[in-house]
Amino acid sequence: MNNEHSMNNANGESIANSDKAGSVAQISLEALAAYKLIRALKDRGYGAVVTYGELHEAMGVDPQSHRGRGYLRTARRKALLVDEMVTVCEDNVGVKYLGPRETVSHGLQEQARVKRKVHWTLRKMATIVPERAAELKPDERVQFNVLLSSLGALRLCLKPKSQKLIASAVEKRGKLVGAAEALKLFGAENGGDGKVN
Repeated sequence: MNNEHSMNNANGESIANSDKAGSVAQISLEALAAYKLIRALKDRGYGAVVTYGELHEAMGVDPQSHRGRGYLRTARRKALLVDEMVTVCEDNVGVKYLGPRETVSHGLQEQARVKRKVHWTLRKMATIVPERAAELKPDERVQFNVLLSSLGALRLCLKPKSQKLIASAVEKRGKLVGAAEALKLFGAENGGDGKVN
């Protein structure tokens, strides 16, 4: 079975987008123009850059404007989902295609950002003390507790001690440690009850 969806651009040209593209199956002409330039970076190799000037010319919109950043985000997401290309926007330069080493470094930066987001979201949730929690409807209380549990698990996973446990297990096995196994490592480290010491 063919998983391709076809659509035509303003010139009547067929544009095929696979289901693999997920939420970017149908994209605007501006985002498509940016995607084509970004996709061409793959042929030029890791470290290649398409400048904001080139993107502006192709898109007809300043890629650093609010609207342009949206088109660029869609184009970069399509390049990731369809072509497995990791790219970053470099200030005052353009979009850069990352190689494996840079991708890992970028991933570590993103992980640090997630850790900060989790920390501050937990701080916000901590303002809902028992007296204020009583104002929540039963279904809201469930959502609140699920949120706290999920954020707590993320926080536990991102702690330096937990990262060291994962690193040790990866070194010992010589391969990736699955999420369920990592959570078991944390449980064992914290007395098996899942509570953080």
